[in-house]
Amino acid sequence: MNYSIHLSIPIQKDSSIVVAFDEIPEDGLNSPLRLEKVANEVTYKRMKDALNHLGMSVQKGPASDLIPVLFGEKEPTFLKQAPQFTPFNKNLDDSQSVGNFFRGLSRPHGISKYAVRKLLGLKNGADEMLLEAIKEQKKSLKNRVEVLTKTLTSCGWDVIDCHGGVSLVAKPTAYLGKTIKIDNSEATLDGTNFREALLKSTGLCINGGSWTRLPNYYRFSFSLEQTKFDQSLDQIVQFKKMFLGD
Repeated sequence: MNYSIHLSIPIQKDSSIVVAFDEIPEDGLNSPLRLEKVANEVTYKRMKDALNHLGMSVQKGPASDLIPVLFGEKEPTFLKQAPQFTPFNKNLDDSQSVGNFFRGLSRPHGISKYAVRKLLGLKNGADEMLLEAIKEQKKSLKNRVEVLTKTLTSCGWDVIDCHGGVSLVAKPTAYLGKTIKIDNSEATLDGTNFREALLKSTGLCINGGSWTRLPNYYRFSFSLEQTKFDQSLDQIVQFKKMFLGD
């Protein structure tokens, strides 16, 4: 007589099997029972393919020496010297390996990670529009560095050479120690008040020494809209005319 059995295996009790009957057998539960695990065709096909592949690997392939050990036919042996092993697939491109090198992008579901992978994927796919846009952006930033450096130098600033990034650092050498008057208030310019004096007199806001960690050096960002960048240049010149003259 066949009985319908619901089979489940508890997660934390791997050594036990719990069964439930739709109907109790007439002979009770003391007679032997046969449990059949039913699987679909896909599962059987995978198992069959795996066994066939395993059978072929016994004679040849990288696992030929491992299989007899796994099935207890041979005792395992150990190499005298550990093989060279690098836990990284060198065949991966930038977009595939981004999580391995950037700790902040290693989380499995993060907007930043997907964005970077997308950009790197376009780059590796030789997307002409992206490559051209990057080329133009680099050219624009390089040109702004040259223009900003020239303007600052002509207005009494000592500029530290910029070789990348989106900002540069400069020191207002010609202004330090000068006494100026703003809004009927007189002050001698130094590292503590120069940023405020520039902001009040021209409206130009820059980062001070607390940001650069360099006494009397200030940071100028040139990654701006073109109109704002041009306005910043005018404000630098305006400050020079106000306190150093033409």
